Amino acid sequence: MSYYGIDLGTTTTLVSQGKIGKNGKNIVSTILSIPQKNAEGMLFASRKKLESFFYYSNEGPIVGYEAITRGTIEKVENCLSNVKRKMGKAIVPWLFDKKAYYPKDVSSLYIDYIIKNVIKSNKESKIDQLTVTVPASFTIKQREDTKKAVEIALENNSIKNKSLIDSILISEPVSALIGYLSYQIENGISEMDVAKSPMVLVYDIGGGTLDLTLVQLKTDKDILESIMDVEFKIKELSRFTDIAGCDFDEKIAEYALTEIIKKYPELENLELNEHDKKRIRAKLKNSAKEFKEGANNAFCEDEINYERIFSFELEGNLYEKKLVVDQDDFNGIINDFINNPDYFKNIYKPIDQLLERAKIKKEKIDYVLMVGGMSEMLAVQNRIKLEFGDDKVIVPKGRTEEMVACGAGIYSMMKVQKKRIIEPPSDAYYIKVEGGFEKILGIKDTLKPVEKNFELASASDKLTIVLYAGEDVSENDKIDSKIISTFTPMREHVVDLGHEYPQDTKVTLISKYDDSKTDKIPVFDLKINGEIILSKPIGDTKI
Repeated sequence: MSYYGIDLGTTTTLVSQGKIGKNGKNIVSTILSIPQKNAEGMLFASRKKLESFFYYSNEGPIVGYEAITRGTIEKVENCLSNVKRKMGKAIVPWLFDKKAYYPKDVSSLYIDYIIKNVIKSNKESKIDQLTVTVPASFTIKQREDTKKAVEIALENNSIKNKSLIDSILISEPVSALIGYLSYQIENGISEMDVAKSPMVLVYDIGGGTLDLTLVQLKTDKDILESIMDVEFKIKELSRFTDIAGCDFDEKIAEYALTEIIKKYPELENLELNEHDKKRIRAKLKNSAKEFKEGANNAFCEDEINYERIFSFELEGNLYEKKLVVDQDDFNGIINDFINNPDYFKNIYKPIDQLLERAKIKKEKIDYVLMVGGMSEMLAVQNRIKLEFGDDKVIVPKGRTEEMVACGAGIYSMMKVQKKRIIEPPSDAYYIKVEGGFEKILGIKDTLKPVEKNFELASASDKLTIVLYAGEDVSENDKIDSKIISTFTPMREHVVDLGHEYPQDTKVTLISKYDDSKTDKIPVFDLKINGEIILSKPIGDTKI
């Protein structure tokens, strides 16, 4: 039997395989190696991550390390990165050789690469169970697009298993918590005392997103022998927050460019074409990522200084600058992210917002689990520890980047053993009405149907219902421009009423979440004068 988990990340993609632990009861997982080529065509035999990077070369699309090393040199305008941030959004597709690529198409190539080069190389022509991770805050449209990416990849590999898709997704923070608790059980670690029913804040800061989830853990066991002994109750999700490592890289790259221009003032007013702009930006961002990681490692080892040369070529000339920083210098470059509460990408502000919505004081948080590659950053750790205290903050050092993928592989086996974690919806749902919008279903409305009454604006034999997903509000009068800016058009239903009804006829819309679906798909009944004329899932007809 083969059980896999894929962490489809913004900047890197990882894959794990679930298996039974050493005590014969716990479920654990192993991160699998992903063979890749570099720009010279040489194979990496034990690389454990695939760069979520796309390059359309003369031979067609390529992804991973080969794409990032070749594409940024050969044809940077044919490169795509961070496409996960655009998943589920209405964008103009990228065109390469007259073929349109949407975010789901690019993402499908990462999954396809994993299936072809990892899963099939394990001589597994069949996948018994698969789990793919998404941010907890992903909307239903973003989740649908992720599922579609998986479907495309499976079809490309002649894997036909419809049941895989129905429950394939799990949120990244919950997956990371599964991965950590399984690791704790397997290795006899007792950092997190599940017997005390703790409230855990999972702080997942990776390359492309900051994802937060509040989880109450429970167990009826005195001693945990398996991850199956733990109950997970999701209390609150963060909104979608694109604060992450790539933003730090951008800030460092801007700083480096400023320093280079100081050394070469002739660059100040130089007009660059789009190709050169993209090429130089990509070169500096790659260097900035390495600088960020190198400086952090150096300061974790108590080194005094860290240095790196930033450079680029332009019109046959080499422009370079050696940056030498101590820890204070480095923290100064990234200070807005860490200590500026007014900065729109401050790393702590989303925690305040989450706790406020959950109506929980930070003193009630028993543990903070920090995962994602950026949680290895000393400055990030220190900021969170400043708020919660060293004793409450858990950082699985050296494994932070793997925890989400590990949890996904474990969850694939948990699903086979009928263990499902119920996650709350991340969206509220609205319909367009005369004069604005009205909420028909909120994220807390999971226990019973919600009934809304309307009147026909004019005599008609048809009714058009335009549905939107977006951030929740407590009252309709709070649906302001800020909330509307979060709306994603989901579906348009043109309902045949059978015959014409007069103006002001009473229309009742009864909405609820489909309990049979793990990702909370809304369904509704439509009544005219008390008689049901339509009953269907909200997600049936695309706009």
